[in-house]
Order: sequence, then C-alpha cells, then structure tokens
Amino acid sequence: LTAETGGSRKMQEKGYRPIMAATILEARNVLLLDYFRLQRPMPSAIVCDVRLDEQLISHFAMYLSVTPEYAGIPFITVPPGDDASFDLEALKGVDDVCSAATSVDDLCAKIEVLGKYKRLKQTLPYRSMEATEGPQFPPPGHFFLRAVDIAVASLALVALSPVMLVIGAAIKLD
Repeated sequence: LTAETGGSRKMQEKGYRPIMAATILEARNVLLLDYFRLQRPMPSAIVCDVRLDEQLISHFAMYLSVTPEYAGIPFITVPPGDDASFDLEALKGVDDVCSAATSVDDLCAKIEVLGKYKRLKQTLPYRSMEATEGPQFPPPGHFFLRAVDIAVASLALVALSPVMLVIGAAIKLD
C-alpha cells in the first residue's frame, strides 16, 4: 500500500496497482474488501511508506504472516526521509526496509525477489523452529543405539591400534 507520491505513477507504469491507505486499519480493510471478499488477484507486495509506530507496523506484519491468503505477499516499509531508526530485526514480519531514496526500479526488483523467495518458502516442507512447542527429545531407543555405536567404535580402535602402530612404524622406517 503506497501513499500518494510520484512513485505511484511510476509503479503503475511498471504494471503494479498502488492502493492508498492512510492507516493500518484502513490498509487491513482494503485487503479484506478488495482482495478477499471481491476475489480480486492478491497484491504483488505491500509497501508501507508512511511514518507509523513500529509496534503498529509489526502488528500489521504479523497479521499478514498468520493469514494464509496474505502470507506469501512481501511486506516492505519505506520510512520517510533519511530515517535510519527502522530496524528490520525489531520489525517482526516485515520482509525488508528500504530508504526513501530507493528508486522505483530498485523497489520493483526487491518486490520480485521477495515474492519469489516467499513463494519458494511456502512450498518447502519444513517446520519453523518457532512453531515447535517445548524441547524436542530424540526417540527412546536413540540413547541405547548411541551407546552401542560408541562402545563398538572404542573396541575397534583398541583392537586395531597395534595394527596401526605397526603400519606407522613401517612408514617411519621406510
């Protein structure tokens, strides 16, 4: 969702359809109405280029990430001016932070790359470490098998050490 800037026209020229929303609540309503209820194609990305509280941005990003319909959409924030106080690590759920000086071409390239990454990530058969509850323990027989492995390896090392000693001495004398 982009605010009304000169970049909106350029984004339209690149094939994107910018939608303006002044608040996070309005942005959420636009997503619910335009894309979910009216069954329009999902947006290629959500670009937030207005000055908002980091907590609001994080809350909106988390809403997007837990809603299956929106989870594959890149979410990029563009703080106004040269505001370097936005920290991507602090903004949970935000995929990237661009400076206001980022060109429309660079922003479009980021949208393409992040979109491909998020689509790939959704297809990978893995579980997030955050999704697991509590510590994961190995199966009950694992400890016994590990003990047998160590015991057999130790016995093999002790049994073969005289052979290795003879081979080492032969190499040294040669």
